[in-house]
Amino acid sequence: MKLIEELKANYYKKGTKEIEPIKVIISIVSVIVLVIFYFYITNDVKSKEAERKKYLRYTVGSTVRRYKNPKSSQPTVEFVFFYNLVRYSNREHIDAAYEGLDVIDKRYYVEFSYKNPKNSKLLLMYPVPDSIQGVPDDGWEHMPGFKK
Repeated sequence: MKLIEELKANYYKKGTKEIEPIKVIISIVSVIVLVIFYFYITNDVKSKEAERKKYLRYTVGSTVRRYKNPKSSQPTVEFVFFYNLVRYSNREHIDAAYEGLDVIDKRYYVEFSYKNPKNSKLLLMYPVPDSIQGVPDDGWEHMPGFKK
């Protein structure tokens, strides 16, 4: 109960038990904005994933650098790949399962949308074997060795 009283005290006019409506309105609007932002981000991630699955291609990407992303608690790796002789770059968060790996200057499969190659995802769970040397300019429909 003490916590609730302390929270309510933030909304009182100074020295009184009268609630300031502007503080309540600002709080409600803030919560609504955060909820809208959350659903926007979630929808954006889902729509990009759906587009990648619809127009799916695979290629080989090379990791360039790893850094601490100030927007996330997870480290981030930057990678590059080529599609139809055009160079693309993107970033991928490193999940906890892969944080200990040395991922710099390594090759991994990349899934991407051939309609929008900037919509790409580095597949850290699938390092590219040394036996894969050449990559078709327009990528693969399936990862080599993983045919449906």
